[in-house]
Amino acid sequence: MSEVKSEKENVMRLLQSGQMESIELGLALANSLQIDITEFKNDIEIAFGLISESQNIPISEKIWKIQESKEVDLSKRNLTDLPSQIKYFTDLTTLYIANNTLTRFSTEIGSLVKLDYLYAPNNQLKSLPFEIENLINLSYLNVTNNQLTFIPDQISKCVNLTELKLDNNQLCSLPDKLSHLSKLEILSLGENLFHLFPLEIAKITGLEVLNFQNNRLTTIPEELYNLTQLHTLSLDANQLASISGKISKLTQLVRLSLDENLLRFIPDEIGELKLLEVLFLDSNQLSSIPGQIGNLRYLAHLYISDNQLQELPIELFQCTELYRFHINNNQLSFIQPEIENFEKLQELQLAGNNLTSLPPEIAKLTRLNLLSLKNNPIPDSEKEKIKSWLPNCKIIFE
Repeated sequence: MSEVKSEKENVMRLLQSGQMESIELGLALANSLQIDITEFKNDIEIAFGLISESQNIPISEKIWKIQESKEVDLSKRNLTDLPSQIKYFTDLTTLYIANNTLTRFSTEIGSLVKLDYLYAPNNQLKSLPFEIENLINLSYLNVTNNQLTFIPDQISKCVNLTELKLDNNQLCSLPDKLSHLSKLEILSLGENLFHLFPLEIAKITGLEVLNFQNNRLTTIPEELYNLTQLHTLSLDANQLASISGKISKLTQLVRLSLDENLLRFIPDEIGELKLLEVLFLDSNQLSSIPGQIGNLRYLAHLYISDNQLQELPIELFQCTELYRFHINNNQLSFIQPEIENFEKLQELQLAGNNLTSLPPEIAKLTRLNLLSLKNNPIPDSEKEKIKSWLPNCKIIFE
């Protein structure tokens, strides 16, 4: 009993010392000896003062408040590394450390074995520590907008990861063992330096969201189409010249984004994506759209601006759920009267084409609230007709 009392007195002496290093040691001893330090809370608060959340002061001065919390926000504090005392807070489940100047995560990160949510975008991280393998309870990791050049194999030990965000780094490859993350549902790798699609991703068959926009891909391997659970696929701003007909295997797709590529055609198999609701095809080199697009009966948002289309396939007007349709800056000289089928259409953008008129049937689009016809050679007489047909719609001619 006297030994326990002596240990407790030693901890109390350290916590009452008023010196940061001594208090850190006292906390460490209390944790290791499982000594209840609640009664010392007042001493710690007296030593460091109660400081409002609004004040931007060193986080070491809030040590008590942090220690008793399962969620810590260290964002916007000009930190270059994790505070060393973070290692004492082993009950943490959520850590925000965004918008600092971190160049590394110190090894103390490995002490946070209960961590579930780690949010660290907008820093200067060049790598992730090997100690990340200790974070086996981690389900969310966001290190976007850093300077990462590689991801260590040890991330494969974070087997409970469901969301991994690595956008806007300097990655050109992924670890071979990434496929061990079998629970991963969301993977975001936009704005990196990938020339080749990492085949490791294709083995994570439960993936639902894949963002690979703004890289340097010229081709997509057939293995990608093994990700049959995908409902969102973003491949914008790459250098893709074609998409395989095997895209038909992605039957769960709801959102497909292929803007800013070099596509000259879309495969007929696009029509087999029966659940597709959103399709982005802006800024390609398309001169036609396959008629099979008419099979997309749930399509609500279609974007085909900045291409080379001269006409629309008649089958497109079977997409009666269309809500927003952008087809600016093409070479359309007419719109078919079947446009009346788009009864739910609210936004129609036709700027930068060769239109001289619209069909009278457009008057049946009573839900239309925005119509853009800028930079079309429409005579004034036709403009007046269009205005009379759509009295409740905002029409932009200039």
